[in-house]
Amino acid sequence: MNLKHIRQTQGLSQKMMAEYLGISKSYLAQLKNGSRPITDRLRQKIKAQMAENQAEKSALICTIDWVSLHFKTLAAADLVETILGLDLDQCYLEDYGRYRYPLYFRYGNINIYVDPKDKNQGVTIECSGMGCRELEVLLVSQGRDWYALFNDCLLYENQNLQEEGKSFNVTRLDLALDEIYSETGNYDLRAFQSRLEQGLVRTRKRSYQVLTGADLGTEEANHKGLTIYIGSRKSPLYFRFYQKDAERAKAEGISQADVHQIYGYKNRLELVLRKGQADSFVRAYVADYFDMSERAIQLINANIQVYADHEGHLDTDWYSLLGLKDSYSFRMQPRQVSLEKIWRWAEKAVLPTHALPKNHG
Repeated sequence: MNLKHIRQTQGLSQKMMAEYLGISKSYLAQLKNGSRPITDRLRQKIKAQMAENQAEKSALICTIDWVSLHFKTLAAADLVETILGLDLDQCYLEDYGRYRYPLYFRYGNINIYVDPKDKNQGVTIECSGMGCRELEVLLVSQGRDWYALFNDCLLYENQNLQEEGKSFNVTRLDLALDEIYSETGNYDLRAFQSRLEQGLVRTRKRSYQVLTGADLGTEEANHKGLTIYIGSRKSPLYFRFYQKDAERAKAEGISQADVHQIYGYKNRLELVLRKGQADSFVRAYVADYFDMSERAIQLINANIQVYADHEGHLDTDWYSLLGLKDSYSFRMQPRQVSLEKIWRWAEKAVLPTHALPKNHG
């Protein structure tokens, strides 16, 4: 049993690891350097404390839920073909711009913003949650994955080096950790809220915000559930934890029980990385090819510590949720555009007033 690997995998400090196991820091150090053996009793305690609930409780599935890629280029058509494997003429040109870009193309929920005159503004490819799932459909059909996409972005950058600096950067990356619903129990985010309000959540972030259905002042708002923000939404890294089943039930007009059965969702832990944080994360991912789910867990643990009381005892339910390596994974979840959306899109796209220009790069 490699205690150092377990600790590093979870992003825990030695002090936190010792507290979690209920042993002294010096005893943990002796176990790690081999001067004292790990007894069978302690081995069982470690398994019980850190792993026993995973099989019978929850698992976390990590996905990319937002990505924004910015390129300093005027060759929009070439870029889109290289990075997305699409002909820009396959995309629908909206009759309005966005984010100060004069041209706004869409391929389903994959958004492409183009400035044909300003190289610094260049091209931005942006996908929110559904756009990421549709992008994964494209990638799978091309025999690619997220790693290949990001690697191709950096290769494109290297082939188009500019004297004024980087020609490519990631401006936003959201990682979502979905807790799968379990009949035997899931983590209670309201317990996290309670610990937060009692000062039992220690974080590097200076602010937090709690939103509940009651904040919306409507009867149906109760379906919206609980959302907790850790950190300013303007900062390079913040966290958003919310009851995914309640959010999906509200969006689709169904019960939370139906959400559990159809989608398997319970809670979602989101990490929102922006600007330098997002760019550094992706460049490190391409360089080291690490497990995104593992890195997401490490980022949470490095920034947020949850305690059960003011005596320094860690919240074992919270750390059981974050779990050991076998309880979480990074996955692609490709999802086609719905037929209804395709029909509405095609119906609009064939109008003569929306004919695509041929001179966009």
